[in-house]
Amino acid sequence: MSCGNSSDEVPADIVIDYQLKLSESTLNVDFEGEEKIIQLTASADWSASTSVNWIHVLPSSGKSSADVTITVDANPAPEEREADVIFKNDKNSVTLHVSQSMYIQKPNIGDYLYDDGTWGSPLNTEKTPIGVVFSTETSAKDKALGYKIGYAMSIVTPLFATGTSWLYKATWSASEGDEFGLSYPSMEDVFQDKDGLTKTLEIVEKVGHVDDYATQKANEAAYPAFFAAYDSYVRRGENMSCWFLPSAGQWYDILVNLGGISPQYSFLSYSAGDAIWEECTTVVGKLNSYIQPCFDLRYYNQYIAMPGTGNSKSNWLFGSGAYHSSTESSTSMAYCLHFAINEGWYLKGTNNPAYYYFTRIGNINKSDAFLGRATIRPCIAF
Repeated sequence: MSCGNSSDEVPADIVIDYQLKLSESTLNVDFEGEEKIIQLTASADWSASTSVNWIHVLPSSGKSSADVTITVDANPAPEEREADVIFKNDKNSVTLHVSQSMYIQKPNIGDYLYDDGTWGSPLNTEKTPIGVVFSTETSAKDKALGYKIGYAMSIVTPLFATGTSWLYKATWSASEGDEFGLSYPSMEDVFQDKDGLTKTLEIVEKVGHVDDYATQKANEAAYPAFFAAYDSYVRRGENMSCWFLPSAGQWYDILVNLGGISPQYSFLSYSAGDAIWEECTTVVGKLNSYIQPCFDLRYYNQYIAMPGTGNSKSNWLFGSGAYHSSTESSTSMAYCLHFAINEGWYLKGTNNPAYYYFTRIGNINKSDAFLGRATIRPCIAF
């Protein structure tokens, strides 16, 4: 006597679709680990499994299509590793291959970055330093470009960088002057801008390239500060970005992390909206303490000896004057780092200048070369 079909049996006239697909078949993960969501297309019961304990799958089973979270732990080993996650149902299986890069010891703030892609401190005189590490984090945009370790400030200023303006045009419209279309409600927002690299690349792309050298240089001359940084002659290693004009937020990190300046700042009445620190000479001294040990290295002596550069080692040192950033404050203004060493400034409502020592991140007219003292200090991502 038949009791009928059990609940687990499938009637003969019903056909089950056992399709099983993944939105991607491979994952390449940085050594720091990552959480990634992939799409699983399924029309029947499925399960997922892996033979390693450093990959986690959630959910690990289901009855239909799902967004599946793959979490990969940080890799503590100095070697790459890889493993598979297998999704299967009663008929089919698909494999997600996961590979993870080996552990890399991150640099410390103040380490020298060398042209062979290594870093360390104190200075290794057998190597060629190209920058000083001022951040061990990169922006989301720069991570997407593959630069995940940090930023370094160039040892030197580029050739002919002194007396450079941000923008050089006889006239420009509002749309031409507002290069990036961004606004910053407060100085705290300004200091969150860490995207000097992508801003520099946007300007380079905007100018484009023509084969005629004279025409190309004439086009680049519209954005002197950006191209002075981008065209720096200092060599760089593999897995490094181009040289770029740092943002105001990156200058802030340089001041705090290398210059030892207080993260807190104040406002002075003659320059509303600018960040002001009373610390100056000690900050300049600390920044220069990273640069001066490189003066006698053979590479930089050759750099100075390049004919017609008009450069000198003293120009590489920080001092009184302005250093451009890639961060705009308005159509006609951009932010700069400014060291005032015994400079005369007129306070609001007075006719006589008072002489000050201070550090400022504030506005400069885009066409202003700051009395011939505005200059460039490129940075690099790696």
